[in-house]
Amino acid sequence: MNVKYFLFLILINVIFYTGNSYAEESNSITPIYSVYTNAIPGLLNEDMTGAFVELNNEISKRAKINLVLNIIPPKRLRSSFHKKEVDIVFPMLTSSFDKGFIYYRSSAFYVKKDFVYTLKRKTLVSTMKQLEMAKGTIGLTRGYSYPEKLLSNSKLSFDYSPGDNQNMLKLTKNRITSLIVEEVSGIHAAKKTKVQGLVQYDPKTPLFTQDVFYAFQAKPSLIKVKNAISKAINEMKADGTLKKILRKLQP
Repeated sequence: MNVKYFLFLILINVIFYTGNSYAEESNSITPIYSVYTNAIPGLLNEDMTGAFVELNNEISKRAKINLVLNIIPPKRLRSSFHKKEVDIVFPMLTSSFDKGFIYYRSSAFYVKKDFVYTLKRKTLVSTMKQLEMAKGTIGLTRGYSYPEKLLSNSKLSFDYSPGDNQNMLKLTKNRITSLIVEEVSGIHAAKKTKVQGLVQYDPKTPLFTQDVFYAFQAKPSLIKVKNAISKAINEMKADGTLKKILRKLQP
């Protein structure tokens, strides 16, 4: 056999074997994706505890992908996604996005329920009509997402604070007449500020509800991870794991 031809065959085998080995090794590596989020007291805490952290970990495990959470401020979270600086954000709502903005979303894993808190000596408020009739200033949290039907209501006046705790204190000091807050976050804020005995809300009647999900940039490269996350969420719904995790959020 020609020596040059023999050496050529050896070289081809080495390249082929090395390529296959690399491919097999690469396939065994768990894909890593950065997921940008914001701290939500009682749900996703600064120290990476909370039901949403546990939920994300379980989804990572089932989807066989490493979803690494990165906490950034709420306003920056929305801005970065709209500017397409980040690919995956969580937890998100339909109201988190500008009208017409195109994105992918996973299956919903939670329903966000917002309630109206008032002082105990006041009448309970649980509808938009009652909110309009109550008059006064409504406390909202800067950077959070609220439905357009609320924000565009010309009969309502809003005051923004950097956090739910500040809003609770403003309410007890009569600087606002009511505040709108997600149930778990509201309970957490009332406890944190030690005003549970001064404030109230109607737990049976949320002002509005919104589905919560992962959002992805509308890139073909993210379709596979979107589908894997949705599949994991749907499996968790079916086998009761999702309900078990979220049960910890019950007031």
